[in-house]
Amino acid sequence: MDIVRVLRVVEYVGPRDLIEKQIANSLHGSKTFGHLGEVRISAVTIGEFPEILKVEEPA
Repeated sequence: MDIVRVLRVVEYVGPRDLIEKQIANSLHGSKTFGHLGEVRISAVTIGEFPEILKVEEPA
Protein backbone atom coordinates (compact mmCIF):
# COMPACT_ATOMS: atom_id res chain seq x y z
CA MET A 1 0.00 0.00 0.00
CA ASP A 2 1.35 3.44 -0.91
CA ILE A 3 1.39 6.29 1.59
CA VAL A 4 1.24 9.79 0.11
CA ARG A 5 1.61 12.79 2.40
CA VAL A 6 0.61 16.22 1.16
CA LEU A 7 1.02 19.54 2.93
CA ARG A 8 -1.27 22.28 1.63
CA VAL A 9 -0.84 25.96 2.29
CA VAL A 10 -4.07 27.93 2.06
CA GLU A 11 -4.49 31.67 2.37
CA TYR A 12 -7.82 33.03 3.53
CA VAL A 13 -8.62 36.71 2.97
CA GLY A 14 -11.66 38.25 4.64
CA PRO A 15 -13.20 38.95 8.02
CA ARG A 16 -11.38 37.00 10.74
CA ASP A 17 -14.55 35.56 12.33
CA LEU A 18 -15.70 34.10 8.99
CA ILE A 19 -12.23 32.68 8.30
CA GLU A 20 -12.07 31.01 11.71
CA LYS A 21 -15.51 29.44 11.14
CA GLN A 22 -14.35 28.10 7.77
CA ILE A 23 -11.22 26.60 9.34
CA ALA A 24 -13.28 25.03 12.14
CA ASN A 25 -15.40 23.29 9.47
CA SER A 26 -12.38 22.10 7.46
CA LEU A 27 -11.74 18.44 6.81
CA HIS A 28 -10.35 16.67 9.86
CA GLY A 29 -10.26 13.12 11.11
CA SER A 30 -10.24 10.08 8.81
CA LYS A 31 -12.38 8.96 5.91
CA THR A 32 -12.26 5.63 4.09
CA PHE A 33 -13.44 5.33 0.51
CA GLY A 34 -13.03 3.32 -2.68
CA HIS A 35 -14.84 0.18 -3.81
CA LEU A 36 -13.20 -1.98 -1.16
CA GLY A 37 -12.32 0.77 1.27
CA GLU A 38 -8.76 0.67 -0.01
CA VAL A 39 -8.17 4.41 0.36
CA ARG A 40 -8.06 6.25 3.66
CA ILE A 41 -7.52 9.98 4.01
CA SER A 42 -6.56 11.48 7.36
CA ALA A 43 -6.46 15.24 7.83
CA VAL A 44 -5.85 17.81 10.51
CA THR A 45 -5.78 21.59 10.39
CA ILE A 46 -2.52 22.90 11.78
CA GLY A 47 -3.26 26.59 11.21
CA GLU A 48 -5.64 27.00 14.11
CA PHE A 49 -3.25 29.28 15.99
CA PRO A 50 -4.05 33.00 16.17
CA GLU A 51 -0.46 33.98 15.42
CA ILE A 52 -0.64 32.09 12.10
CA LEU A 53 -3.97 33.66 11.14
CA LYS A 54 -2.81 37.16 11.99
CA VAL A 55 -1.07 38.81 9.03
CA GLU A 56 0.30 42.32 8.98
CA GLU A 57 -1.35 44.43 6.30
CA PRO A 58 1.07 46.07 3.80
CA ALA A 59 1.70 49.76 4.45
